[in-house]
Amino acid sequence: MASVPLPPYRACRVTGDWLDGSPSIPAFTNGRLWNGFQQPLFSRPSVLQLALLMPGQVEFDASGTAVIVIADDGEPFLVNGQQIEVNGRRIEVFAVGSGWWCWEEADTGIGPATDAPLDKRFDDVLFGTTQEEFDALEVHGVRNVRTPAGENVGIREVDDVNPELFSVYVHFRAGGVECVGDHGTLHLALKYARELANRFGCPIHNFAPMPVPPRAPSTAV
Repeated sequence: MASVPLPPYRACRVTGDWLDGSPSIPAFTNGRLWNGFQQPLFSRPSVLQLALLMPGQVEFDASGTAVIVIADDGEPFLVNGQQIEVNGRRIEVFAVGSGWWCWEEADTGIGPATDAPLDKRFDDVLFGTTQEEFDALEVHGVRNVRTPAGENVGIREVDDVNPELFSVYVHFRAGGVECVGDHGTLHLALKYARELANRFGCPIHNFAPMPVPPRAPSTAV
């Protein structure tokens, strides 16, 4: 009997309604669903992002080779890494919540062609041999570019005045930046940037507008 090949994996972004700020988490999928929901696989940087979003529920074990996930019943569940191939490259991934959490593909307006290099952005830029090439992290506000009719055209541009989302970038010594994470709130973007800054010992430059706290009502004299 001839075996049926598995569908190829592609980069995607997923979210869950239990995550604060509806963040868009980079992941990989082969299109297969569980009860209508995505079954994503996450690279190490994405697991780190999940650990920041779900403290005490997702974390690497002491060896750093597996992920500890707290199941719905409160019991710890060990998720070991596995290797998949994406566009000819072998990538280590972890099935965090795949098959029991209700993951949905995030509506970012970014298609597979744009998402394809995400595995390189996260695996090589942050955790590979190119790490010494960047010297700082930048946080920017971004917005989706839309047609006059309001349709999302699948392109994002920096907008530090009226942002829709907030992105973390690495700044290369040779010039230029590259996105390494998108977040629904500035708080989450800065939290992720601080975690990366602590890991790699580089400064953070925040260009996004800080939220203005509400003014206290004046007291009549």
